[in-house]
Amino acid sequence: MPDFTPATNPFIFGVDSLIPQFLGDRFPQSIILSGPRGVGKATFSYHLARYLLQGKTGVFAGDPDSSLFARVASGSHGDLKVVQRGLNTAGKTARDISIDSIRNVVQFLHSTPLEGGWRVVIIDSIDELNHKSANALLKTLEEPPRKTLIILISHSLGRVLPTIKSRCAQYKILPLIESEMDKALTHLLPDLSQQERAFLMNCAESCPGRAMTLSRLGGMKFYEQFLGALKSIVRDDLRPALAFTDALLSSTDAETLYEAFGQFFSWWLAESLLDKEKIAGEKMVVMALRQKHSSSFWMNFWSHATKMLMQTQGYSFDRRHVMLCIFYEMMVGEMSSDLQKIS
Repeated sequence: MPDFTPATNPFIFGVDSLIPQFLGDRFPQSIILSGPRGVGKATFSYHLARYLLQGKTGVFAGDPDSSLFARVASGSHGDLKVVQRGLNTAGKTARDISIDSIRNVVQFLHSTPLEGGWRVVIIDSIDELNHKSANALLKTLEEPPRKTLIILISHSLGRVLPTIKSRCAQYKILPLIESEMDKALTHLLPDLSQQERAFLMNCAESCPGRAMTLSRLGGMKFYEQFLGALKSIVRDDLRPALAFTDALLSSTDAETLYEAFGQFFSWWLAESLLDKEKIAGEKMVVMALRQKHSSSFWMNFWSHATKMLMQTQGYSFDRRHVMLCIFYEMMVGEMSSDLQKIS
């Protein structure tokens, strides 16, 4: 089964109306791509980058067997700069995108293109800029050099500074319609059983990236085990959550699975607070949890838990301790000191 990343994914879905806006001679040089996590913003960004770097010739999707495709996928193209959270001095993933990373972008954009064409910057995601790095980006967004495209990816547009939004054209990538999502699963996860396919169609909220995350975690079996842990939490029994955590983190691919769980848990909790049931029996579990604690607790808990899961490495937290801390808080309805460290 293929395990594509946005950089290596040769397929794009649900953006047919967006592509023509970049095929002409004139289009904005600073853009924001917003939409839910997993909908395909980063994948579209890489496809757009390839189209420009190949001189705006050929098909938009590009040739996955070409050297250009491979160079972009490996990060070795000299006229493409991708900015994400880097490593801190302890060798752990940083909590945010540093001002030094943005200064490197400015230097990159004011240097001579190595291949004489376009230069493209992808910042994934702008939600992770700190105050200093966001301010450092403003002038470049206002006056980008010729034949430059700056792509800012945002999972939560409301968190982006108004001064940044005002300097960029904004494009929203929406969840896929059912036929497009069906096509996405056919290409991205071709070996699914009919039962797993139906499960992902129902659970992934029409976002291909979410479907791939759920499949990576174990699909329906993982989801049922997760709900089983939550049922026990309702009964004030933490032992199944402990077993669930240990099973997830005992894998040889624990780091990848932990990251996938962090993404899953964030959007699962947000959707559950909106009463969206994915599989039979889930709504009863969610209702029991909601009745266990106040609505204000759940809203605050979502913010704290998401930060904790996404920034574990930046704060050198132990993965197992983080997951157990989160399950414990769901049980008792109180924020622990560990979560309050990042409030």
